[in-house]
Amino acid sequence: MEDNVYDPSIKSVKIIGGQDQLSYPIYYVNTSNYVYLSFDDLNEDRNLGYRIRYCNSDWTLSDLFYSEYIDGFQEEYLDDYEFSFNTIVEYANYGIVLPNQSVSFKLTGNYVIEIFDTETEYVLLSKRFMVAQAKVGIDHRIVRASLNSNLETHQELDFYVKHESFDVQNPRATLKATVIQNKRWDTAIYDLKPSFVRIDAVDFDYQNKVVFEAGKEFRYFDIRNLTNPPSHIEEVSRTFDDIDVTIERQRLRSTTAYFESNDINGAYIIAADDKNNPILSGEYVDVLFVYNRPFENIESNYYVFGEFTSFNLQESARLVYNEALKAYVCKMRLKQGYYNYYFVEQPVGKETFNYELTEGNWYETENEYAILIYYKPFGARFDQLIGVKTISSRP
Repeated sequence: MEDNVYDPSIKSVKIIGGQDQLSYPIYYVNTSNYVYLSFDDLNEDRNLGYRIRYCNSDWTLSDLFYSEYIDGFQEEYLDDYEFSFNTIVEYANYGIVLPNQSVSFKLTGNYVIEIFDTETEYVLLSKRFMVAQAKVGIDHRIVRASLNSNLETHQELDFYVKHESFDVQNPRATLKATVIQNKRWDTAIYDLKPSFVRIDAVDFDYQNKVVFEAGKEFRYFDIRNLTNPPSHIEEVSRTFDDIDVTIERQRLRSTTAYFESNDINGAYIIAADDKNNPILSGEYVDVLFVYNRPFENIESNYYVFGEFTSFNLQESARLVYNEALKAYVCKMRLKQGYYNYYFVEQPVGKETFNYELTEGNWYETENEYAILIYYKPFGARFDQLIGVKTISSRP
């Protein structure tokens, strides 16, 4: 099941663990933490509901009945919302805490929450989250890529699962792992099996298997302060019913040397310097991206890409060539905050896309990884999530 937004009126979707806007959406069983989903609806005149679905470790829909994985009703009205105040663009902000009084989880594993219009049943968004119970330990190391062709451009992971206090039967058949880079499910590596079994531990130590493009530190823009914007914001203009922001012109980065900088690995944070409550009083602004290119490439399409596009290619984030500016441009309506992004290229007629030419790949790049360990003993019908570890490629 997808992690995506399907309605253009739905904005600023965040699903996190607890209150940290940069955290993974994981609820740990028998702890006080929780998963929190929030979003804005610019179409305030409708009633919304939500449902929760259970998935296998590869995010295909499970064949379990709802009552087997949830205590509560299959569908619930979404009535926890507040309206924006003192904003040019009006919106309703919704928030959902999981688990809650209506919904609790019977199983660990992968879940998807769907938000839908209760009148039309149209699904507005679907977001992935996880329920875990730490039963195993995970050690790791990040190494230079095994293949010479990937040595300067990729990062490779080895990891080891320790299960001294948890009895794993036939680990080669019952254990599997998923590895994620920067919360991007589109590049996740699934269904990894142990390469070596030891007493009370198993190794996931391969050559050229758990390998990711390293990318480059993300581009960014900061629209937390619209009165005194930072230097990379070229212009902020206001009208009675709109705020327009132009980011400084961007250039191809694959041919420039690697430069270390602090980023948030493609994520974004909702914040406003001059607002006490940016969740309800943050302004929506029309952000203009300008990507310099001397001529139009009719063989490819280009997109703005980051967590704020659900790490998907969204039509609203597609850049269009402007001959007068000699640049690709795109205007997106975004809430005040701090944003990371890439420009990505998709060849016409292809489903795949890349940033090899727009951004480049450098093994020195800092990336965040998450290792997920699943256990499915013989006869079981679901994948238990028994271990999670998040790591940085830079010590």
